[in-house]
Amino acid sequence: MLFGFLTEQSLKINKAISLTEKSLSEILSYANDSERNCRIDPDKSMISTRQALEVLISSILCANGKKSFDRTDSLYVMIKECQTQQIITQQQKKKLDSLRINANDIVHVEKNVTKNSYSIEGRHANIDDATQAVIDLYDVLTDMFGRQAIRIDKEDLPIGEYEIVKKYAGRNSDILYGKYEYVGVKKNGLVPTYVYIRPFKKECDEKQAFSERDIAAQTVLKNLPDTNYILKGNEITVSANNNVRYVAYEIKKGTTTLDRLIQPLNPTEALGVMLDIVTGLCDIKSDGINLHHRGINPHCIFVNKEGDRYRGKLGCFETSKIEISEQSVETVYAGMASANRGSVYVHPFFLNGSYEYDSAEWGKADIYAIAVSLLYCLDAKNVDKKVIDTSCFYDVYSTDFADTMVRIIDTGSLELIPTIEEFKTLLAEEISNGSY
Repeated sequence: MLFGFLTEQSLKINKAISLTEKSLSEILSYANDSERNCRIDPDKSMISTRQALEVLISSILCANGKKSFDRTDSLYVMIKECQTQQIITQQQKKKLDSLRINANDIVHVEKNVTKNSYSIEGRHANIDDATQAVIDLYDVLTDMFGRQAIRIDKEDLPIGEYEIVKKYAGRNSDILYGKYEYVGVKKNGLVPTYVYIRPFKKECDEKQAFSERDIAAQTVLKNLPDTNYILKGNEITVSANNNVRYVAYEIKKGTTTLDRLIQPLNPTEALGVMLDIVTGLCDIKSDGINLHHRGINPHCIFVNKEGDRYRGKLGCFETSKIEISEQSVETVYAGMASANRGSVYVHPFFLNGSYEYDSAEWGKADIYAIAVSLLYCLDAKNVDKKVIDTSCFYDVYSTDFADTMVRIIDTGSLELIPTIEEFKTLLAEEISNGSY
């Protein structure tokens, strides 16, 4: 957290005025609240920023000899008094006033009154407002207390309880909010909790069902058989007026997506990861509920090294097909087709504009995507163009296995794609029989 320096000993305002430990603790509490809430509850964050200023300025005046306050001692007046007494500089006053004005816009309400009607409405901050206020508060406090400030990127500020330790460029700008997805950590007790956070736009148009599908899929997954090979997530609680929703997948430290691995997987490791993904899809099969991913690619496959092997888990279900018996679930096929247009990981059969596909066909779509993802593991160049080169399967795997993989990818026929259970057996046997 940014404001930890407020716990340091011998802090003085502009090297002259010392505040009490109680005052510093109060300022720290409000500043931490402001930082923690800036991306999940911008209104609360802005209010906490203003409260931090109120405690700061009041404490400075008391430490400089002020004995009482009355109703005329507004924050504006007190900041001006600090500058008049030369406790703070003109530049510091300017920064404090800017923070005060921006926070006041949120604290106060909008009053529209005419002769015949009136409307009283609250004002609401957005994430940009709140994150900038946190940075500005940090800058002015480090300046006043004589501490070296570091450059802060808004994208590095926490999301609720989770501190950001890594950020990655997002892969689907149509539905994700902002530029990034994040790895966050919550330091609770002896063992920290790591999560992969995906921010979704909260929209009220035709894309809403598409942008919220990953959240809906997480609800469905909670009602399916448990598995170690599907990433399950929870929605981070945000305020009603926040324009972003977050899904946090719980991961292990060091987990990344397949497309971000620095060291490529060897052929056996690649088979093992794909077997994990297929096993996960088999594990969640349930009577009455079908969940088809429909967007599997290296960005959706999460990998983590455990001992001498990599383990794979499947995430990112925003293009998924949810089928529940005797219940209508809104389709997001149009969004899926749009998001995956031109992707080598989607079987061409599913991009022809039709909506009439059955559950078995969608299951084969996932198998096709996993086969192409295996090809990616062998060499990303095999799939970086619209023409897929499957010949390298024969360089590393048995002829029978390679033949099957080529049939899955090259023939264009769904009938030649095995069922998910058959594909699982195929992968397991190749791992058992091969030495690569």
